[in-house]
Amino acid sequence: MAHQRQAVYGDKVMKVEPFSVEKVPRQERHGNAFGQFTLWLGSNLTIADYALGFIPVSLGMSWIWAIIAILIGNIVGAVVLGLCSAMGPTYGLPQLIITRATFGRVGGYVPGLLNFVSTIGWFTVNNILGSFGLHALFPGLSFAAASVILVVVQGIVAMLGHNFIHAYERVMSVVLGIVFAIVTIISLTHWTKLSAYHAVNHNLALGIMVVVGATFSYLGSWGPYASDYSRYLSPEASKVRVGFAAAIGSFIASAWLEIVGMFVAVLAAGHSANPIDALHRTMGDLAPSPPSPSSSAARRQMPSTCTPIPCRSGHSISKSRDGCSSCWQVLLACS
Repeated sequence: MAHQRQAVYGDKVMKVEPFSVEKVPRQERHGNAFGQFTLWLGSNLTIADYALGFIPVSLGMSWIWAIIAILIGNIVGAVVLGLCSAMGPTYGLPQLIITRATFGRVGGYVPGLLNFVSTIGWFTVNNILGSFGLHALFPGLSFAAASVILVVVQGIVAMLGHNFIHAYERVMSVVLGIVFAIVTIISLTHWTKLSAYHAVNHNLALGIMVVVGATFSYLGSWGPYASDYSRYLSPEASKVRVGFAAAIGSFIASAWLEIVGMFVAVLAAGHSANPIDALHRTMGDLAPSPPSPSSSAARRQMPSTCTPIPCRSGHSISKSRDGCSSCWQVLLACS
């Protein structure tokens, strides 16, 4: 009777991934299709996706056409990602190694080189945005120091590999999902300002092409890595389930955050073109904060009506029906 080899990696999270470009042995196969959903959901709940939402606003596109373009780009990108993910269980190989079956060993150098260039580009984008985010959280931290910290952290995550990345994204899909849900709710509480946004785009076709191309390129650029994160699944795993889970997880996260990015871009118009600073300013300025006891006591000593105050837009704030207790709301709406 043949001896059954034991798994050396299995589902251990803190163990360094031992496999590189070779095929994953059958005894090392583990996981399920739902893991592809949480992986790609968490991977795309990112600042980079959110920042893409500033593009249609900067182009002056209307809500309806911007959202249509975002949906088209993300649907096509998610289909590409899903199809590539479905290859993993069958081949048990990294995506770029699988391409050798089509392009040959030497021919495979071309997509490998293109992917290298793309990876450098997206790594730079994510690192810059992440550094801005760290600086917003810790103002005393320089941009250079924040960038170095992120590079080191990403290097450690990459070294640990497949299992750690899956576990990390399972957690982040929940944590970041809650964070961006809060951002969405706060943004929607200012629907009046969002609905007052008017399109100023004079070349709709160009705007649609730019937004579709940008949103597709983000999800589509995951394609060369897709099977890297599904190749540990059993060869008998349903290709349809694996592909659909990857596609729907990535689509929900990417389309959602890009639309949220549009919300923040509109709300922060005239204040900041930096997506991170805009998010920090918008959520800080617009999130309703309960009045402190001292301010409540101070208001009790104020007159029951408020004097009209000129606002930055040149208009005058009319008195509030509720008196000075809600003047701060009028000021925020005006600003």
